[in-house]
Amino acid sequence: GTGKVYYVGTKPDAVGLRKILDMLCADADIKPLVEEETKLEIACREKDGKRFWFVMNLTGKPQPMIGAFADKTDILKGRMLKAGEMLENWDTLLYVE
Repeated sequence: GTGKVYYVGTKPDAVGLRKILDMLCADADIKPLVEEETKLEIACREKDGKRFWFVMNLTGKPQPMIGAFADKTDILKGRMLKAGEMLENWDTLLYVE
């Protein structure tokens, strides 16, 4: 085939793993959904010309909202969070564009 295989002959620490994953993503032209560093889980799905953004806090601790979704209305609960405002643990927000 024409695919690629990578062999990592070590158990990297968090910094090393980040470097390896950054290299693999760059090689495969994979880009993050948002540029901001965050512990929030972010997923995007598209259907009928609309984008559905899921912002989930799966960390077990409150996490700050990122600017990319600040001041947008969550369609699940009709609320709007500002950048830096805390998203409660295990909470999920859904935005539609």
